Amino acid sequence: MIGRKRQESAAALKTPEQEAGDVMRSLARALNNPLKSAEKPAARQSQDLRHTLRAIEASFYLLDQLRDVIVEACHLVLRANVIEDLAGRALLAEQYDELRNAIERLIDGAEEEASALLGPSAEGITATLNATSSYTVFPTRLSLSSDSIDLPPPVEGFADTAEVARILGKLDKALDTLDQVSASYMKDAQYLMTKLGQ
Repeated sequence: MIGRKRQESAAALKTPEQEAGDVMRSLARALNNPLKSAEKPAARQSQDLRHTLRAIEASFYLLDQLRDVIVEACHLVLRANVIEDLAGRALLAEQYDELRNAIERLIDGAEEEASALLGPSAEGITATLNATSSYTVFPTRLSLSSDSIDLPPPVEGFADTAEVARILGKLDKALDTLDQVSASYMKDAQYLMTKLGQ
């Protein structure tokens, strides 16, 4: 009983990244382990489910990459918050803008499966569950625009501390956005894995 409580307590303390890691490992097992004949869904259903789960798996990898870049940007902007030298701040602003460009490149250059859910023109994926029902994984169209991740350029080159504070707030919200997207796709993955028989 005590051991179970400890396990439940540890599970409750998992970070979003750890939870996503758990789901990704389950996804890998579900996609790599062939089902027994008695467990196999219909061919069309199995094909759709596996395609959708692979797209979710690819999306998790992209979300991880984006999170890493945004965390790096957070550290960089925090440095700008304590530097008084305007030239030093301007240099950090340039580096932050380069990270913004890196985020754009990651999104625009994402593999097809991830783009189906996270690309700028993503339309989502619908998987056949049986002869009469289907399940749709809805898209999250990621970009730097204000209706998505919302990371503005450093127009003032971090010369104004208000701009630094504002961008720090945007970065924090961007991480929250990625966590929410990841949590939503984790639920989709867990549901679809049960339908695949895992």
